[in-house]
Amino acid sequence: MLNRLFHRLTRSSTYVLLALTALALPMALAQSSSTGKTERYTITESDYTYKPDQMTWHVGDTVVLTVKNTSKNDPHMFMMGKKPLNYVKTSFGKKYPKGWSDTLFTKPGQVTYKSTTDVLMKNPKPGGALQVGAFALASAGKDNKTPQVTITFTVPDKVGTWHYACFEQKGQHYTSHHMVGTINIVK
Repeated sequence: MLNRLFHRLTRSSTYVLLALTALALPMALAQSSSTGKTERYTITESDYTYKPDQMTWHVGDTVVLTVKNTSKNDPHMFMMGKKPLNYVKTSFGKKYPKGWSDTLFTKPGQVTYKSTTDVLMKNPKPGGALQVGAFALASAGKDNKTPQVTITFTVPDKVGTWHYACFEQKGQHYTSHHMVGTINIVK
């Protein structure tokens, strides 16, 4: 009799455990995807690096991104995308890219610019391809001013590996100096 009662309790416990697991799994998966929160990041450009050079963003989150150029000598660009675009041949016979053929943003309204200081350009169009959310900052110069810009956007549903890079000097900062960072977009 005790044996039969034990089996019933064990079987009942198993069913309850399975039911709880079935209910908890969708909630756990939902928590691992977009949180819908606002994340703030600061990237420092210098010769020829970005710090940090890697970030992870969640689809649907709002990102407030401040980029500062601390280089005393060079202006630097910030362009987000993948697949380099429009290789330009220089007088030395080398070819350098001018931007991305696949951009993270496609419409100017997707990115809002705030707190701009010494911005040389916004949303450039190298080779006619609009680079939404891209900009170039002046150098810090000898007086060590810090050119900067803050942009705000919602992370688009473009899961995968994206990059940010500088294409100054006809793309040499990207190709020769490897001035590039990585964005991992996840659900």
